[in-house]
Amino acid sequence: MRSRAIRRVQWRLENGPLLFQTFAKEQAVRSTAFQAAGIGGMQLVFYPKGCAGARQGFCSFFLSCPPGCTLRCWLWAGRWRREARPSDQPEMVGRVNFARFENVIDPVDESVELVLEIEEAHQTRKATTSSQPLPLEGSCDPSNSVEATKDVSWIERCDTSTTKIQ
Repeated sequence: MRSRAIRRVQWRLENGPLLFQTFAKEQAVRSTAFQAAGIGGMQLVFYPKGCAGARQGFCSFFLSCPPGCTLRCWLWAGRWRREARPSDQPEMVGRVNFARFENVIDPVDESVELVLEIEEAHQTRKATTSSQPLPLEGSCDPSNSVEATKDVSWIERCDTSTTKIQ
């Protein structure tokens, strides 16, 4: 899968001052869902005026991950780089007080560049190979199917994929 090789994702938001005027505190701008490091369904989440608990004038920046995902990654907003930390919100890593908003705006074109750099990624996902769980024991004969499945244990497959990027 080509997305395993992707370890850097950039998202550029134009007209930073307008973002700050338009969005209220605790109101987020979200990227479209993307795949990186072999993990799909990730999203960048940026709060120009900060999320709940952010100090006055600070923006908040997070990465939303699918369940079962563990990442060691860095987030950039403008020239500010911070290691993403687990947050109070489930499946989110980032920083509540990332940086002062005026410091993440590019002084030349007034854009805000948001970047994700993934150092290491792990995802555990549960999947069954068919729509029905597989019996551990029992008869395949249809005439005995009710008898065979009365006290049958079910097996569920758990796949783990690990990608270490250096």
